[in-house]
Amino acid sequence: MAIGEIIIRLDAAFMFFQSSRIVRFENGIRNSAELTLIENGVFTVLEKDLRVMVLGDSMIQGLGIESEKIFSQQLKLMLSSGMANRYSNVYVLDVSCGGNNTLRNKLTYFAYVDQFKPHIVILCYNYDDIYGDQNVRQNNEKTVSEKFETPGTGKRQSLMQTVSGKKNLIINRVLTLLYNSQIIEFILRNVNMELKIRGIILPGSEFYHEVYIAYSPEFYGWEKSKNNLKVIIQNCKKRGIELIVYTMPELNMLSNYQVFNKIEKEVSSFFQSSAVIYVNGVTPFIGFNSEDYAISRYDAHPNYKAHNIMAKHLYEIISTYP
Repeated sequence: MAIGEIIIRLDAAFMFFQSSRIVRFENGIRNSAELTLIENGVFTVLEKDLRVMVLGDSMIQGLGIESEKIFSQQLKLMLSSGMANRYSNVYVLDVSCGGNNTLRNKLTYFAYVDQFKPHIVILCYNYDDIYGDQNVRQNNEKTVSEKFETPGTGKRQSLMQTVSGKKNLIINRVLTLLYNSQIIEFILRNVNMELKIRGIILPGSEFYHEVYIAYSPEFYGWEKSKNNLKVIIQNCKKRGIELIVYTMPELNMLSNYQVFNKIEKEVSSFFQSSAVIYVNGVTPFIGFNSEDYAISRYDAHPNYKAHNIMAKHLYEIISTYP
């Protein structure tokens, strides 16, 4: 066990074995021609141009994928080719950012909407967008330290406090060792992921919280998230912007996607009642194998083939735009 602990700690420090398992991302908007023009203050809004803004997190940003193969660039090419007779130029401003939750997407929208003046906004919604800080503060740079807050923060500490006193000293030390063991954490994390992929929801896990608690009235995150979403929706309507909400597919779960039915019912009901175009992004992937479209077995990020399918899916919708 000691050898295993050393290996896990070294892997965590130097990432020897993680390159093919997960996508690591930095919080930052990916550079593009549109973004450069806007940041330099030289973007020109013309009546005969089509302007599309893309909001979302790392699932749509395409980190680890070549720039020309990511969703926004493939969509831009499709729109430029398929709608050339209707528009002089097509601009797709991709301001998706790794770690964005609902609040961050709202702040990003307002940071660029005045300069870019989009005709269409594609909000790529992730089921975990309700996590993290959803409150607007005066200093926006401190609104969200990280997207994913582990449900039940402080649980370890409260459990440890119940085992105190001299009589329980040995138990206390054993629990401390177990909680601090990275090899045990590594094993449990991968076991939980394997169960998740098989459609088995382990009580007490983060996935259990997402499926059964996060979208229920008892969790404040969904209510606050809806308030942030309503601001985007209302502002788009006020400006005459067509808002398309595109739910990102969790592509390593294709064989057991029914576990998301409860969440999907709640999310789709909210957006459809808000009179926006709502699209469940998993639709074109149903019946296919996860390994063909997810980055890896344990990573739901879409690969370049999935980005192409998602772009085609949205192109079919946008091509009907007046």
